[in-house]
Amino acid sequence: MSVKLSVSDDGLFRAIFGHESSTHFLTGLVNAVLRNAGDPPVRALEIKNPFQLKDLANQKEPVLDIKAQDDRGHWFDVEIQVVMHENFRERILYYWSRTYSQELQQGTDYYDLRPVFGIIFTKFPIWPKQPEILYDAFQIGSKYDLARVYSDHLKLHFITIPGQTDGLEHCLHDTELRQWLKILNYPNLTSEEEMTTLATENPLIGEAYERTKTLMADSQVQYYMEARLKHALDEATRRREIELKLRDTYNQGVTRGLA
Repeated sequence: MSVKLSVSDDGLFRAIFGHESSTHFLTGLVNAVLRNAGDPPVRALEIKNPFQLKDLANQKEPVLDIKAQDDRGHWFDVEIQVVMHENFRERILYYWSRTYSQELQQGTDYYDLRPVFGIIFTKFPIWPKQPEILYDAFQIGSKYDLARVYSDHLKLHFITIPGQTDGLEHCLHDTELRQWLKILNYPNLTSEEEMTTLATENPLIGEAYERTKTLMADSQVQYYMEARLKHALDEATRRREIELKLRDTYNQGVTRGLA
Protein backbone atom coordinates (compact mmCIF):
# COMPACT_ATOMS: atom_id res chain seq x y z
CA MET A 1 0.00 0.00 0.00
CA SER A 2 1.54 3.28 -1.13
CA VAL A 3 0.56 6.51 0.64
CA LYS A 4 0.48 9.87 -1.09
CA LEU A 5 1.66 12.14 1.69
CA SER A 6 0.18 15.58 2.25
CA VAL A 7 1.22 18.37 4.64
CA SER A 8 -2.37 18.39 5.91
CA ASP A 9 -2.02 14.81 7.18
CA ASP A 10 -2.16 15.20 10.94
CA GLY A 11 0.98 13.18 11.65
CA LEU A 12 3.05 14.83 8.94
CA PHE A 13 1.87 18.29 10.04
CA ARG A 14 3.32 17.71 13.49
CA ALA A 15 6.49 16.20 12.03
CA ILE A 16 7.02 19.37 9.98
CA PHE A 17 6.02 22.07 12.46
CA GLY A 18 6.55 20.32 15.80
CA HIS A 19 10.23 19.39 15.53
CA GLU A 20 12.69 21.12 17.88
CA SER A 21 14.33 22.74 14.83
CA SER A 22 10.98 24.09 13.57
CA THR A 23 10.33 26.79 16.16
CA HIS A 24 11.07 29.72 13.84
CA PHE A 25 8.67 28.72 11.09
CA LEU A 26 6.09 27.52 13.62
CA THR A 27 6.34 31.06 15.01
CA GLY A 28 5.75 32.41 11.50
CA LEU A 29 2.63 30.26 11.08
CA VAL A 30 1.23 31.27 14.50
CA ASN A 31 1.91 34.96 13.89
CA ALA A 32 0.09 34.83 10.56
CA VAL A 33 -2.99 33.55 12.40
CA LEU A 34 -2.64 36.19 15.13
CA ARG A 35 -2.26 39.00 12.60
CA ASN A 36 -5.35 37.81 10.77
CA ALA A 37 -7.22 38.13 14.09
CA GLY A 38 -5.77 41.57 14.79
CA ASP A 39 -3.87 40.21 17.80
CA PRO A 40 -0.26 41.08 18.73
CA PRO A 41 2.42 38.69 17.42
CA VAL A 42 4.77 36.59 19.53
CA ARG A 43 8.53 37.12 19.44
CA ALA A 44 9.47 33.45 19.65
CA LEU A 45 8.03 30.09 20.61
CA GLU A 46 9.53 27.13 22.44
CA ILE A 47 8.03 23.74 21.58
CA LYS A 48 7.34 21.87 24.79
CA ASN A 49 6.51 18.46 23.26
CA PRO A 50 8.93 18.23 20.32
CA PHE A 51 8.19 15.69 17.62
CA GLN A 52 9.98 12.35 17.55
CA LEU A 53 9.71 9.76 14.80
CA LYS A 54 8.31 7.22 17.25
CA ASP A 55 5.20 9.44 17.45
CA LEU A 56 4.33 8.27 13.94
CA ALA A 57 5.24 4.69 14.80
CA ASN A 58 2.57 4.52 17.50
CA GLN A 59 -0.21 2.31 16.16
CA LYS A 60 -2.68 3.87 18.56
CA GLU A 61 -3.77 7.47 18.12
CA PRO A 62 -0.66 9.53 18.93
CA VAL A 63 -0.58 12.97 20.51
CA LEU A 64 -0.77 15.17 17.43
CA ASP A 65 -1.04 18.66 18.86
CA ILE A 66 1.96 20.96 19.22
CA LYS A 67 2.34 22.64 22.59
CA ALA A 68 4.49 25.77 22.52
CA GLN A 69 5.15 28.66 24.89
CA ASP A 70 6.26 32.21 24.16
CA ASP A 71 8.59 34.40 26.21
CA ARG A 72 5.65 35.77 28.25
CA GLY A 73 4.66 32.27 29.34
CA HIS A 74 1.59 32.19 27.10
CA TRP A 75 0.69 28.74 25.79
CA PHE A 76 -0.18 27.88 22.19
CA ASP A 77 -1.82 24.57 21.31
CA VAL A 78 -1.48 24.09 17.53
CA GLU A 79 -3.04 21.17 15.70
CA ILE A 80 -4.76 20.03 12.55
CA GLN A 81 -8.04 18.11 12.39
CA VAL A 82 -8.68 16.04 9.28
CA VAL A 83 -12.11 14.59 10.15
CA MET A 84 -15.06 16.23 11.88
CA HIS A 85 -15.89 14.01 14.86
CA GLU A 86 -19.28 14.17 16.54
CA ASN A 87 -17.78 15.72 19.69
CA PHE A 88 -15.07 17.75 17.97
CA ARG A 89 -15.88 21.03 19.78
CA GLU A 90 -16.01 19.37 23.20
CA ARG A 91 -12.67 17.68 22.54
CA ILE A 92 -11.06 21.04 21.76
CA LEU A 93 -12.38 22.51 25.02
CA TYR A 94 -11.23 19.46 26.98
CA TYR A 95 -7.66 19.68 25.75
CA TRP A 96 -7.62 23.44 26.28
CA SER A 97 -8.73 22.88 29.90
CA ARG A 98 -6.07 20.22 30.43
CA THR A 99 -3.31 22.54 29.24
CA TYR A 100 -4.65 25.37 31.41
CA SER A 101 -5.08 23.29 34.58
CA GLN A 102 -1.70 21.59 34.23
CA GLU A 103 0.02 24.96 34.56
CA LEU A 104 -0.55 24.83 38.32
CA GLN A 105 2.04 22.77 40.10
CA GLN A 106 2.62 22.21 43.80
CA GLY A 107 3.63 25.50 45.41
CA THR A 108 1.99 27.69 42.74
CA ASP A 109 -1.29 29.59 42.81
CA TYR A 110 -3.83 31.08 40.40
CA TYR A 111 -1.59 34.09 39.81
CA ASP A 112 0.76 31.76 37.92
CA LEU A 113 -1.89 30.81 35.35
CA ARG A 114 -1.11 32.06 31.85
CA PRO A 115 -3.33 32.36 28.74
CA VAL A 116 -3.79 29.29 26.56
CA PHE A 117 -4.54 29.88 22.89
CA GLY A 118 -5.80 27.14 20.62
CA ILE A 119 -4.93 27.31 16.92
CA ILE A 120 -6.83 24.61 15.10
CA PHE A 121 -6.57 23.99 11.36
CA THR A 122 -9.36 21.87 9.91
CA LYS A 123 -9.89 20.03 6.62
CA PHE A 124 -13.64 20.56 6.98
CA PRO A 125 -15.81 23.71 7.26
CA ILE A 126 -15.92 25.23 10.73
CA TRP A 127 -19.60 25.95 10.15
CA PRO A 128 -20.96 23.30 7.71
CA LYS A 129 -23.88 25.52 6.67
CA GLN A 130 -21.52 28.42 5.99
CA PRO A 131 -18.52 26.87 4.20
CA GLU A 132 -17.35 30.30 3.03
CA ILE A 133 -16.19 31.08 6.59
CA LEU A 134 -12.53 30.05 6.65
CA TYR A 135 -11.55 31.75 9.90
CA ASP A 136 -13.29 32.27 13.22
CA ALA A 137 -12.15 33.01 16.77
CA PHE A 138 -13.85 32.54 20.12
CA GLN A 139 -13.56 34.01 23.60
CA ILE A 140 -15.90 34.05 26.59
CA GLY A 141 -17.83 37.30 26.29
CA SER A 142 -20.82 38.83 28.05
CA LYS A 143 -24.21 37.79 26.73
CA TYR A 144 -25.27 41.44 26.84
CA ASP A 145 -22.09 43.10 25.60
CA LEU A 146 -19.61 41.05 23.58
CA ALA A 147 -16.98 43.73 24.14
CA ARG A 148 -16.85 42.65 27.80
CA VAL A 149 -14.54 39.63 27.77
CA TYR A 150 -14.61 37.41 30.85
CA SER A 151 -10.91 36.58 30.60
CA ASP A 152 -8.16 36.91 28.04
CA HIS A 153 -6.82 33.51 29.12
CA LEU A 154 -8.95 31.64 26.58
CA LYS A 155 -9.03 32.19 22.84
CA LEU A 156 -9.64 29.60 20.15
CA HIS A 157 -8.69 30.23 16.52
CA PHE A 158 -10.19 27.97 13.84
CA ILE A 159 -8.84 28.05 10.28
CA THR A 160 -10.27 25.89 7.52
CA ILE A 161 -7.73 24.74 4.93
CA PRO A 162 -9.57 25.73 1.75
CA GLY A 163 -10.24 23.50 -1.22
CA GLN A 164 -8.63 26.12 -3.44
CA THR A 165 -5.53 28.29 -3.18
CA ASP A 166 -6.60 31.42 -5.07
CA GLY A 167 -9.19 34.14 -4.46
CA LEU A 168 -8.97 33.94 -0.66
CA GLU A 169 -8.54 37.69 -0.06
CA HIS A 170 -12.20 38.16 0.89
CA CYS A 171 -11.97 35.37 3.51
CA LEU A 172 -8.49 35.90 4.95
CA HIS A 173 -6.96 39.35 4.92
CA ASP A 174 -3.44 38.37 6.08
CA THR A 175 -1.21 37.71 3.08
CA GLU A 176 1.17 35.39 4.94
CA LEU A 177 -1.66 33.27 6.31
CA ARG A 178 -2.87 32.72 2.76
CA GLN A 179 0.69 31.72 1.85
CA TRP A 180 0.93 29.27 4.75
CA LEU A 181 -2.37 27.70 3.71
CA LYS A 182 -0.83 27.00 0.34
CA ILE A 183 1.92 24.92 1.92
CA LEU A 184 -0.73 23.11 3.98
CA ASN A 185 -2.35 22.24 0.64
CA TYR A 186 0.92 20.83 -0.76
CA PRO A 187 1.04 18.71 -2.90
CA ASN A 188 -2.74 18.27 -3.31
CA LEU A 189 -3.43 21.73 -4.75
CA THR A 190 -0.13 23.61 -4.59
CA SER A 191 2.42 22.74 -7.26
CA GLU A 192 6.21 22.48 -6.95
CA GLU A 193 6.52 25.61 -9.09
CA GLU A 194 4.20 27.60 -6.81
CA MET A 195 6.03 26.38 -3.71
CA THR A 196 9.36 27.45 -5.20
CA THR A 197 7.94 30.93 -5.80
CA LEU A 198 6.56 31.11 -2.25
CA ALA A 199 9.90 29.96 -0.85
CA THR A 200 11.58 32.86 -2.63
CA GLU A 201 9.04 35.37 -1.31
CA ASN A 202 9.02 34.06 2.27
CA PRO A 203 12.22 32.45 3.65
CA LEU A 204 10.33 30.85 6.57
CA ILE A 205 7.99 29.10 4.18
CA GLY A 206 11.08 28.11 2.20
CA GLU A 207 12.55 26.39 5.28
CA ALA A 208 9.25 24.65 6.05
CA TYR A 209 9.09 23.51 2.43
CA GLU A 210 12.62 22.05 2.59
CA ARG A 211 11.72 20.10 5.75
CA THR A 212 8.52 18.94 4.03
CA LYS A 213 10.41 17.54 1.04
CA THR A 214 12.95 15.84 3.31
CA LEU A 215 10.24 14.10 5.34
CA MET A 216 8.21 13.08 2.30
CA ALA A 217 11.28 11.44 0.79
CA ASP A 218 12.11 9.56 4.03
CA SER A 219 11.28 5.85 3.64
CA GLN A 220 10.77 5.45 7.39
CA VAL A 221 8.21 8.27 7.43
CA GLN A 222 6.48 6.62 4.48
CA TYR A 223 6.42 3.31 6.35
CA TYR A 224 4.97 4.80 9.52
CA MET A 225 2.35 6.82 7.64
CA GLU A 226 1.29 3.66 5.79
CA ALA A 227 1.04 1.85 9.13
CA ARG A 228 -1.09 4.67 10.56
CA LEU A 229 -3.36 4.58 7.51
CA LYS A 230 -3.76 0.80 7.82
CA HIS A 231 -4.59 1.22 11.52
CA ALA A 232 -7.19 3.89 10.69
CA LEU A 233 -8.76 1.68 8.00
CA ASP A 234 -8.85 -1.30 10.36
CA GLU A 235 -10.53 0.83 13.04
CA ALA A 236 -13.10 2.15 10.56
CA THR A 237 -13.85 -1.40 9.40
CA ARG A 238 -14.21 -2.61 12.99
CA ARG A 239 -16.64 0.23 13.81
CA ARG A 240 -18.64 -0.51 10.66
CA GLU A 241 -18.89 -4.20 11.58
CA ILE A 242 -20.15 -3.29 15.07
CA GLU A 243 -22.74 -0.92 13.58
CA LEU A 244 -23.97 -3.64 11.20
CA LYS A 245 -24.23 -6.21 14.01
CA LEU A 246 -26.17 -3.76 16.20
CA ARG A 247 -28.50 -2.95 13.31
CA ASP A 248 -29.06 -6.66 12.59
CA THR A 249 -29.76 -7.32 16.28
CA TYR A 250 -32.23 -4.43 16.38
CA ASN A 251 -33.99 -5.59 13.18
CA GLN A 252 -34.26 -9.15 14.52
CA GLY A 253 -35.78 -7.81 17.73
CA VAL A 254 -38.33 -5.74 15.78
CA THR A 255 -39.17 -8.76 13.61
CA ARG A 256 -39.76 -10.97 16.67
CA GLY A 257 -41.90 -8.25 18.24
CA LEU A 258 -44.11 -8.10 15.19
CA ALA A 259 -44.42 -11.89 14.96
